[in-house]
Amino acid sequence: MSTQSLAIVHCPHRKNTMNNLINGVKSSFNPKTVVSELATLNVKERMFLVAWLIIQTIAFIATGDFSIMGWIGVATGLLTAISLILVNHGLITNYTFGFFSTAAWLVVAFHTRLIGDISSQVFYLIMQFIGIAIWYKQMQITNDGHVHARKLTPIKIVGIVILTIVIYAINVKIAQHFNGTQIFLDATLLPLGIVGQILMTYGFLGQWFFWISINVVNVIIWANNFLGATSASRGAIVSMLILNIFMLINSFYGTYCWVRDSKKAGQ
Repeated sequence: MSTQSLAIVHCPHRKNTMNNLINGVKSSFNPKTVVSELATLNVKERMFLVAWLIIQTIAFIATGDFSIMGWIGVATGLLTAISLILVNHGLITNYTFGFFSTAAWLVVAFHTRLIGDISSQVFYLIMQFIGIAIWYKQMQITNDGHVHARKLTPIKIVGIVILTIVIYAINVKIAQHFNGTQIFLDATLLPLGIVGQILMTYGFLGQWFFWISINVVNVIIWANNFLGATSASRGAIVSMLILNIFMLINSFYGTYCWVRDSKKAGQ
């Protein structure tokens, strides 16, 4: 088959992918879609968000850090909270809030010199758009505005474990080269995040094992950061610590939601 023929074969696929991305971005960033999907949250989830915001605000005021980094820490917490609640229900606007929260988190990670966290957030930022394209495509199939849970096969599980170990080893070397902090803990964030984000993008239930693992590691990292922080940077760090504690709680709730969805689908 000629190169020209190959180009003709693959062009429709690339065109469809680009259309899914463009239409997905239009849909997920559409204010009407954002409002309508937020309106689907139940009372418990709204109370969870309010509690999250109140606790972060109290901690923010208590630390007395009203710097730009302090405000970014609070914004990161709120945006991430909303994004995660929307992920629990398989709603595409999670990527809208995810884009802004990831960008804000990246700024905080640069400020604290967490190399693994920086690389993770850069990856997440890129994956927001890949996720939009794939979720939009899946939603056209389900035709109900949601992405539904899928289960991993044993072969895929083995491949995922190997991939995670390889990326972790590479990330440790990179973090050591750049004199990162908390290297062996911090280096777990990228491999766990890559695998978790890929599984989330394709709607696999197994993503939640990785999100729970990441959140446990992050709670430890930010607790260590808090213990060693100066008063000048403590506000942003407290906000990030509270954020990760709530993210850990939410990851168990998200697991429940996706397991329930999987059972309804008969998987």
